[in-house]
Amino acid sequence: MRHALSRVVPLIVAAALTVAAGTVALVGADLDFFHAVGPGMAVAVLISGLVSVSFVPALVGVLGRAAFWPALPRIGATVRPRRADAGGGRRAMARLLSRRWAAVMAVWAAVWAVVIAALWAAQLVVLIAVLPVAGIRRLDR
Repeated sequence: MRHALSRVVPLIVAAALTVAAGTVALVGADLDFFHAVGPGMAVAVLISGLVSVSFVPALVGVLGRAAFWPALPRIGATVRPRRADAGGGRRAMARLLSRRWAAVMAVWAAVWAVVIAALWAAQLVVLIAVLPVAGIRRLDR
């Protein structure tokens, strides 16, 4: 457990600090809503980071193997690595995408999904642009 924590805790702390710094940066936003919510979100992220670093390992230590229920590992059992093609759905998807026409269709579907999402986002920007400007802070103050 200590070995796992020594490898994971720095990652969790770095991620929490990065997200908290990003949300604190919302203080400089022009919209009052983001200006007010940013520090609160940063505090929430820091608290959740502390909980994930302290409470979750303590809970696993108290519960022991029961923390991994419904797939309880047996004591002394050797873990066999799963083959990459063990799942039927994954195997079928790999066979399908290994065919050239299916791969081309998948790429086209992904491209069209991005185009549709971009068009939807552009419509959203237009809708946001017509909102009243009462919530925007004036820069000349």
